[in-house]
Amino acid sequence: MQQTKEENEEILFIGDPSQQIQIHKYDTQNSLDNTQILQCVFTFVRQDSLYSKALKGILIRLLCEFKSENIRELFYSDNEKGKFHIYIQADSNTILNLADTLSSKLPLGLDFTFKDITQLGIDEFNGLYSKDCIMIQTSKNDLESHTTKTHTKDCKSLESKQTPSLLIPNVDEMHALIYEDLESISYGLSADFRTQNNTNLDSNACHVEQSETSRNLESPNCTAKNTLQLTDFLYLESINLSTINTSKLNTLSKVELQHFIKYELIESLAKILLDNTAITLQRNSISFTLSLKNTAQSKKKIPFILFSTLDSAQSYLRISEAQKSMLASFEKPFISIQCKEVFTKEFGSNTIFAGLSCDIIVLLLLSYLQKNHEISYLFYTPQVDFIESDSITQDSNQQNSNKNPLESKALLCYKDAYPYSYTDKTKMLESTYSVAEHIYLSHLQTHKNLSSLLKSNKAKSARFIPFLSTTHKSEFLIEKLQDTESSLQRILDISFSTDLYTHLETLHSYKNGDKLIANFTKANKDIVSQWNLAQSELEKLGIIDLIIPSNATRESVITNNLLDISTLIEQILGIESSVLEYANRCVRDRGPRIDYKLIRMGDSIVLDYARILRSVMSFQLAGVENELLCYGVIDSLAEFIGTLAGDMMLNYGIQEVFICGDLLLKQCFLDKIIKAIPKNMEVSFAKIGGTDYLDL
Repeated sequence: MQQTKEENEEILFIGDPSQQIQIHKYDTQNSLDNTQILQCVFTFVRQDSLYSKALKGILIRLLCEFKSENIRELFYSDNEKGKFHIYIQADSNTILNLADTLSSKLPLGLDFTFKDITQLGIDEFNGLYSKDCIMIQTSKNDLESHTTKTHTKDCKSLESKQTPSLLIPNVDEMHALIYEDLESISYGLSADFRTQNNTNLDSNACHVEQSETSRNLESPNCTAKNTLQLTDFLYLESINLSTINTSKLNTLSKVELQHFIKYELIESLAKILLDNTAITLQRNSISFTLSLKNTAQSKKKIPFILFSTLDSAQSYLRISEAQKSMLASFEKPFISIQCKEVFTKEFGSNTIFAGLSCDIIVLLLLSYLQKNHEISYLFYTPQVDFIESDSITQDSNQQNSNKNPLESKALLCYKDAYPYSYTDKTKMLESTYSVAEHIYLSHLQTHKNLSSLLKSNKAKSARFIPFLSTTHKSEFLIEKLQDTESSLQRILDISFSTDLYTHLETLHSYKNGDKLIANFTKANKDIVSQWNLAQSELEKLGIIDLIIPSNATRESVITNNLLDISTLIEQILGIESSVLEYANRCVRDRGPRIDYKLIRMGDSIVLDYARILRSVMSFQLAGVENELLCYGVIDSLAEFIGTLAGDMMLNYGIQEVFICGDLLLKQCFLDKIIKAIPKNMEVSFAKIGGTDYLDL
């Protein structure tokens, strides 16, 4: 009696759930059948960077290690600019297993990202393989003579070049190296290590060829290893610890050396830190210092802090989903993030530059401190004086690798294959971002003026340009394209006095302005007394009976920076910190509406600055807390710019808004401005050279 076929519809989700491949699977035999076979292409988008090459190398190694009898063909191609393709012909379960492997083991990157998976027809798939493709696995007899031999030759070539080189761990490997316990190894070295000798390790032990770094990033060894050790990813150059005698280390096996690094070496470094002593390490010839406390001499300097895990970072920081994704990326940048208020004193700042390390030594150290002492972060400081260059390139990194490790004061010098870039202050700032909803803005500024900034970020069409900087003149411009040139038209001129009395006098002339000033003074005599108003000024404002006149002189200048309105608001509220700092402390999503209103004065349109201050005084008098009130100042400023952008679209037909100025690097403003611009307008930010320009 013939057995009937049982048909099941299977839907394969990979990446975007909206992209699905439906197949029909027949449960008959284990052998593959044409009705069960799919041809698919995985597409990745990549940038031309060392990080992208490193991720591509990890991906290729994962492909080489992925084995299945059900694969008919598996090959890749990277000859298309900006893209990387993986082609596979196999049954749906195998394709799904490959997708699961890549999604779980391949680190998430900013410069190398998964785009989509597409099903291909059999004829289209068969026509794709060319000499530019690298075959990973094939079961086709007619290709045996060419592709399999090519693949075997390629793997041998990679192996011969890269056996002495280091690998970059994938997600699973990194987790195992840091968090999984090693079996106890009895080799009786403890007593021999506790001596007073400092010496270099044998240069042949766990050898790494620095000249192979770029090749190692791009083409890892395709030969699968049964057991990977720390020494496959890390090479110790020198140990300068008085408690350790390194002469015995060269006699250790890989397993014994791994045990020593993970336990004895890390414990020795941790003990120094626990004595409140900073330690200096040197990774890939770049020195940096780690400490348990903020060692910065200036309180205004924002500290760089490395956390042990993303969960630890969330315990201390007010962190968004976009910031989490950025922190966890393969590139491991530093992110400007607001601390939870209870930890502000501990970190010495309301805002920090937070990061998660990709450094195996640092991760092992943080893991040890977290597990044994409940310490989940370390302050990070680059040793800028070790590299005397304003612009560090990969070539100069390799040149510096020739320096004797003992020339630095590092307790430990080591190498890995990770494309490390924090070589000096400039590189640190270039890899430090403010982040919001798929937008990340570097803190490095290189432009000499606003004109240079605009030319580096050319307009596609006419655009509205609001430029708000904490240090430079504010601008509200329209840029129009004219052939190969462009012209700028100022639509709003910012100019006002920094003397509070000037605006109080204007406010006093408004309807009920005199009553507001009198009521505010009665409720805040201590604050108004600090305004240093003279007798004649108190008399004009009608509060001479409430406040003792002052003979102190006040500084008064005309400013063109809209953000200087903050200094007037700070006087009204009687706060010592800036409006931005108070706004960052606010935990709510919406503040009170501050009245940013344009008025006509003669032939010009100007902001009514007195009206802004009137709103602040009214809400303060109503009992609104300072943090929420300051947040409203920033929130309303973003809404004002959004309204102005809408007017530009309506009156001038402008469809693009180019926002710039370092106010964008302040989280409270960045979060608000991206939501304030009308959705039917295109919003762009500076991608080259930073959002602001330098003070020259």
